Amino acid sequence: MSKKITVKEVQKTAELARIDLTKKEEERIADELSTILDFFKDIEEVQSGDTEKFDHYQLAENQLRADEVVEKKEELRKGIKENFPKEKNGFLEVKSVIKK
Repeated sequence: MSKKITVKEVQKTAELARIDLTKKEEERIADELSTILDFFKDIEEVQSGDTEKFDHYQLAENQLRADEVVEKKEELRKGIKENFPKEKNGFLEVKSVIKK
């Protein structure tokens, strides 16, 4: 377990942020912040030595994937169409949300 956040630290942070907290809230927040820090401690311990560092700004150009048509099951299409009572020119018609 990593360092436990104290209620005193929560009080100081709340004072700096000008937030009024009850004693119960201070204790709850201290516990929640400690749990969050424990989570990050677990992430730090993950072995990532053989993982290559990735910085998106080092890419010379956009990395695009090829467009592929994926066939969907006819059952799925029927299920979707059943939710739309109207159809016009092969398109499902929905209620207009933009007023002209």
